[in-house]
Amino acid sequence: MHKNATQSVGDAATAGLARLGTLVAARMGLHFPKNRQRDLLRGAQALAREHGCEDVEAFLQSLVNAPLTDRQIEVLTAHLTVGETYFFRETKSLEAFRSHVVPALVRERAGGDQRIRLWSAGCSTGEEAYSLAMILDEAVPDHEAWAVDILATDINPRSLEQARRGVYTEWSFRGLPAPLRERYFEPRGEQTFEVRPRFRDRVSFACLNLATDVYPSLQNNTNAMDVIFCRNVLMYFVPERIQKVILSFRHCLVAGGWLVVAPSETSLLPALGFEAVTFEGATLFRKDDRKPAEVPPAAAAAGALRAEQGPSPVVFSGKRLTELYGEALAAYGAGRYAAAAAALQALVGAEGAPVRGVKAGKAMALMARIEANQGKLAPAFEWAGKAIAADKVNPGYYYLLATILEEQHRSAEAVQALKRALYLDPEFVLAHYTLGMIALRGSGFEEADRHFRNAAASLAHLPESGGLPESEGLTVGRLAEIIHAMRERGLSS
Repeated sequence: MHKNATQSVGDAATAGLARLGTLVAARMGLHFPKNRQRDLLRGAQALAREHGCEDVEAFLQSLVNAPLTDRQIEVLTAHLTVGETYFFRETKSLEAFRSHVVPALVRERAGGDQRIRLWSAGCSTGEEAYSLAMILDEAVPDHEAWAVDILATDINPRSLEQARRGVYTEWSFRGLPAPLRERYFEPRGEQTFEVRPRFRDRVSFACLNLATDVYPSLQNNTNAMDVIFCRNVLMYFVPERIQKVILSFRHCLVAGGWLVVAPSETSLLPALGFEAVTFEGATLFRKDDRKPAEVPPAAAAAGALRAEQGPSPVVFSGKRLTELYGEALAAYGAGRYAAAAAALQALVGAEGAPVRGVKAGKAMALMARIEANQGKLAPAFEWAGKAIAADKVNPGYYYLLATILEEQHRSAEAVQALKRALYLDPEFVLAHYTLGMIALRGSGFEEADRHFRNAAASLAHLPESGGLPESEGLTVGRLAEIIHAMRERGLSS
């Protein structure tokens, strides 16, 4: 099949098709072995048509020496990713979620922090995400008293546009009984139905590339998830990428959180820190927290020293303080939050008292991120406040506080924190962008676009491949892509 696919455009195009496959694997994580070369060729043909090029062979050859643009990636995404889905697909997994996972979360959190956070990764046109919202509406008693956040992400902007509209035809309702359709949807013309507002309001859609974007991150709301659904997505990735994505998902989950994948995608999970739990007809995977994180010896020694000395500041050499912070940062990056926190305790001192010889705010800010990534928003808020108290002119700490406030649904306070960050640094790109996202949910696109324009103007002065401060890995180029897509969508609506 591989030979026929390449010969259909001439042998000279083989190098171009191979180059395209390499670029697609790097930028999108998608794997096109020999038996899928025809799919890759169809994507190349669509891309050539987009450029008004009738000679597909010449276009493929041109890719050998030219990198793919963001627009080309978007077109390829629309043609190479399969958007085949429907409401309540793979019912056995969803029933296990409804009957076992949700009741356990409700029992654990009733009367306390009544929050449930879900992520539909690779959500396509939104049917899975809305199905989850509908299940929670039924399965959570007194659901209006709960803060339910459902994040739905996909690499395909066209699919996300359809998902946000929430309008579907009969094809999306295969197997859905008529009474449920009447409960969840409103008729919108002949054989067309729209998701009712109360379910739509619980889902936030965003563009996210599982192959290249950073997660967990406060910036894209992928931290502290209770359950991640990523079904029929991993099978399209190159093997190395599958492992990286699963490990990143593990870091995104709270202790004991769940990962739900398709039955054909389960083989690597037990070796990557997940425990298989079998229910009636379905196997889900729970984050395995039985193996304790390794505590750095130096941090353990520092803890013993504090126990002897009480709340007095601990004195280390400048070099050792730098080493401890480096150990904490490395553990945080690997998702070993307990180890990171243990190392940081030596830097922040007993009860948050500053340590001599180090700017404690930096360590306190990392403590805030550690707590936030585990869904512990109250202590995260406290640590962010301590970081600000230690360094009142650091705009990044106000931005960190704003992201935590946003997760607590305290948008008005988040706006004030972001404005303080911009007072200290008028070119703070992420503060402009976040104000735009908040305005988009409230004031509307005109107000949001003002903030997006400010963010884009600040980005224009920065190198495209460079990282953004406080973004935990987001690059200038990637945020520019996101802002451009947001503005283009808003201006065309």
